Amino acid sequence: MKRKFLGLMTFLMLFLSGSSVMAAGPQHKMTDLKDKVERKKTKPGDVDATVPDWSKYNRADVIRMYGQPERDEKNGQIVYNSLLNHEFALNEILAHDGKITTNEGWAFGDQIADCSMGEDFGNDKGQGAHVEELSYDHDRFNVYLDTQKDQVFYATPDKDFVTFR
Repeated sequence: MKRKFLGLMTFLMLFLSGSSVMAAGPQHKMTDLKDKVERKKTKPGDVDATVPDWSKYNRADVIRMYGQPERDEKNGQIVYNSLLNHEFALNEILAHDGKITTNEGWAFGDQIADCSMGEDFGNDKGQGAHVEELSYDHDRFNVYLDTQKDQVFYATPDKDFVTFR
C-alpha cells in the first residue's frame, strides 16, 4: 500500500511539474512468434520443450533495442553461474508474479539447462570462453551471447523486454 502511494505521489509530482514520464521497457523488443512456448511429455520419460529461437539477433541488435548494458560480463565462469543460478531464480519470480506460466517456466528452465551444456564457457576459470552476458534493469533482464557466432542464445523471458507466444 505504501509503495502504491509513493508511486502515485511521484507520478503526480512529475505530472504537475510538466516533466515527462518514461515508458517502462524498451521501444523495441526481441520477438519470436512462430511457436507457443510450452513443455509437454511426448512419451513416458521423454519431454519436449518449445522455446524462442533468439539466434536471429546479434550483439548490435541487442544494443540497438536496449541500449548500452549496465553490466557486460565476458568471464565464462561468471556467465555460466549467472545463467544457471540467476536465470532459474528469475524464472521462478516471473512465474510467481504471473508474467509467465508455470509451464513456460519449465520450458525456459529446459532451455537454460541445454544452453549450460551446449555453449563454450571456457576453462574452469572462465578463460577462453565464447560467451557474453549483457545485463539491464539491475540484472532483471539479461541477454546471453555466443561471441564466436555473434548470436543470442538466451534472454530472460520478461515480457517487458521480449515477446513470445
